[in-house]
Amino acid sequence: MSDIPALLQPLKDRLEVITPLPWIDWDRGIGHEIRDQHGEPINSGHRETFSARDAAFIAAAPTDQAKLIAAVEAIDSLVDKFEQSSEGFGLDLQDDDFERGWHGARKETVAMIRAALTQALGGDGA
Repeated sequence: MSDIPALLQPLKDRLEVITPLPWIDWDRGIGHEIRDQHGEPINSGHRETFSARDAAFIAAAPTDQAKLIAAVEAIDSLVDKFEQSSEGFGLDLQDDDFERGWHGARKETVAMIRAALTQALGGDGA
């Protein structure tokens, strides 16, 4: 089992407490605001504005983050299945993989994937 779920939990916790989605990039004519699904500014009513590019990015950020979390969870789940599989999802392994031994190659692959995910999430070795 990996520490990837623990690294993802703070991201998920932050998403749970934000203003409900969707967020909307609203052009005020003098700049852009981020508004909630009811048209109310999410910045506590302050009249701060953003460039159109920044507003589009900010408005999409929670949805993008949720998608990235789901993608990492899906990869981590596949790694768990791969780690437990004796057939490796039917992968066509090369001869040198068999020389090292399937179990060694599988463990090495799992470790490399988990290390890359962990580092990308700011865990050990980041």
